[in-house]
Amino acid sequence: MSTITITIGSVNCRGLSETVKRIDIFTKYKDLYDIIILIDTHSTSEKEKQWLHEWGYVEKFSSFSSKSRGVAVLFRNTFEFKIHGETIDLSGNFVILDITIQDYRITLAAIYGPNNDEPAFFDNIKNKISHFGNSSIVVVGDWNVVQDYEMDTLYYRNENNPQSKAKIHEVMHDLDLLDIWRLQHPFEKRYSWRGPNRKQSRLDYFMITSDIEAFVISSDIGISYRSDHSHLLKETEFIEKVKGDIKTVIEEYESDPSIDIETEDKQFNISYQLLWDMIKLKVRGSAISFSSFRKKEQNNKEKELLYKISLLDKKLIENNLPSVQQEREGLELELKVIREKNVKGIITRAKARWQVEGEKGSNYFCNLEKKHYTEKNIPKLILEDESEITDPCIIRNEQKQFYKKLYTSSNPLLLETHRSTFLQHDNPFITKPIEEEEGSPVKTLFKIQRGMGSGVSKSTSVANAFLHDIYVKCEGDLNFNSEEWTKYSLEVNNTLVAFTKQKVNESDIDLKSSYMKISPGNIQEFYPNCSKRVYLTIIHPDENNFWKILCCMYEIPENQNVVVVHSGSVKVTKGHSLWVDKEGYNHKNDVTKLLNYQNEVKELKEQHKREISEIRKKHGVPKSFPSS
Repeated sequence: MSTITITIGSVNCRGLSETVKRIDIFTKYKDLYDIIILIDTHSTSEKEKQWLHEWGYVEKFSSFSSKSRGVAVLFRNTFEFKIHGETIDLSGNFVILDITIQDYRITLAAIYGPNNDEPAFFDNIKNKISHFGNSSIVVVGDWNVVQDYEMDTLYYRNENNPQSKAKIHEVMHDLDLLDIWRLQHPFEKRYSWRGPNRKQSRLDYFMITSDIEAFVISSDIGISYRSDHSHLLKETEFIEKVKGDIKTVIEEYESDPSIDIETEDKQFNISYQLLWDMIKLKVRGSAISFSSFRKKEQNNKEKELLYKISLLDKKLIENNLPSVQQEREGLELELKVIREKNVKGIITRAKARWQVEGEKGSNYFCNLEKKHYTEKNIPKLILEDESEITDPCIIRNEQKQFYKKLYTSSNPLLLETHRSTFLQHDNPFITKPIEEEEGSPVKTLFKIQRGMGSGVSKSTSVANAFLHDIYVKCEGDLNFNSEEWTKYSLEVNNTLVAFTKQKVNESDIDLKSSYMKISPGNIQEFYPNCSKRVYLTIIHPDENNFWKILCCMYEIPENQNVVVVHSGSVKVTKGHSLWVDKEGYNHKNDVTKLLNYQNEVKELKEQHKREISEIRKKHGVPKSFPSS
C-alpha cells in the first residue's frame, strides 16, 4: 500500500471580509495544505456561499458576525475524504467533523478559544468530541490559553486564564491528547502570537491522540502573514519599452511606406491595417517577455523575504528589541504588497477569461470524472442463483432488466379497476378509530389496511411532533407498474404545485386521494401495498393559510416508521420506534412540551379575555370600544 503525506495547517487570519485579502489567503494556502483551518474569519451565514465559490471545493463554516469570531475548515480539491457527521457552533467558535481520511476514522476539531477565562467552553468541546466516539482525535486552532508560561511566553507579567488552563489539562488527560509540536521540539522557544509591549506567546496548538503520534512526520510554526496595509507599484520600465517598440515600428514604416512584400502566389502592399497589426504583435511580445521576467523576479523576492522574516523571528526570541520588530513589520508589509499584486492579477485574469470563454467545464472536473470512472463500473455481478458474471455487456443487460422490473409485479395485488372500490368511505378495510390510554397525549386516528391477501401485515407509522396539522399520503410500490407509477408521480407533483398557489381548503384533501390528517402529538398507522418501498407525501398549512410541502414521494423501506420533528424535517425512526430517530433523540418529549405549550397559551388567551370582560363591566365600557 502506497504512503500518502497529508498536511494540515492552522491560520489566525484576523478577518477575511476584505475581498483582496480573502483571495490572497485562499491562493497562498490552497497549494500548501490538504486541510487548512482558518480562525477568526469574521464570516457570516450570508457570505458562506460566496466564499465557498471562491475557494472552489468543500468548506465547513462556523459563522458569527462580520466583526468577530468565525471558524472555517477548507479542503484541497484533490484531497480524498468522507464526512460522516458534523457539529457546527452557532457562536463561531468551533467546527467538529467525524471524517474518514485514508481509511482512518478520526474526529477533527477546529476551535477558536475565548479570550476570557471560560473553562466551560473546553468542557463543552470535550463532550462534543466524545459524542462521535472515535479513538483518533485531532484538535487544531487558536486556544487563547498558554500551557507552559516558562517555555511559551515572552514579556508576560501575569498568568492569564488559569481556570481554562487547568480545564485544558483535564481534557487532554481524558481524551489522551498530546501537544505534538512541544513533543517534537521539547527545548525550543517559538511563538505564534505577537502583541503590544513586545509580548509574545504560543496560543495555537495541534493536539492529537497518542495512537496517531507515530504517523506525524513533522510540525512547525510558520511565518505570520496578517498585515492589512497595501500600496501600489508603477511599471514605468515596461511602459517606456512598449513606447520604444511602437516608435521603432512606425519609423520603419515611414522610411518607405510603399514597400511591397512578395510571396510565391500573392503580392501584399503594406497598409495602415498591417501597420496596426505589427504594432500589436510587438506590444504582445514585449508584454509576454516582461511579464515572465517580473514573475521570476517577484518569486525570488518573495522567497528572500520569507527567509529574512524567519531569521528575524529567531532574533526576536533571543532579543526582542523594538528595532528588530520594526524591521520585521517592514519586511512583512513588503511581502503583503507582492502577494496583493498577484491576487489583483488573478482577479483581473479571471474576469477576462470569463468574458471571453464564458461558463465552461474546468479541467479539474474533467480529471475528477476520469479518476472515478472505474468506480462507476460494476466489475462483477452475483445473480440470484449465486452464479457470477464479469462480462460488461451481460452485466449492463442484467442492470437494464433489474430496473425494468423494479416497479412491476407478475401478480399485482391491487388492480387499477379495483382502486375506486377500495377507496370508498364505507370500505370495510378502513377501521374505526382506535383510542389509546386515557390521559396519554398520543392518539391514533384510524388505520388503513392494505396488501389484501399478502398474509403478512406490514405497517408504516407517521408520528407528528410538528407545530401544525399535517396531511399524509402513503403509497406502496405494488400499487402501480413502472409506467403508471411514473405517471402517478407526475400527478402528485402537479397537484402539490397547484395546492401551494391557493388558500387551504380541507375539502381538497379527502380520503379519496388517500391524504390523512394528523394533528400535533398524534400517530397515523398505514398498511401500504408494497414489496420493498413505501412513498410518503406530507403537506401542511402554514401561518398564512397556504399549503406547504414537507416532502414529496419520500422513499423509505417497508415496515419502517417516520416522525415529523418540530422543525418540519421528516426523519426515519430507529428500528420500529415511533418517536426515536436514528440519532437516538426521542421526539416524544418535544410533543409533550408542544402540547403543554399549546394548552397553556390557550388558557392564557381565555384568561385574558375574561379579565378584559371584567374590566369592561367594571368601568362600563361598551364592547365596541377597542381593548388595546
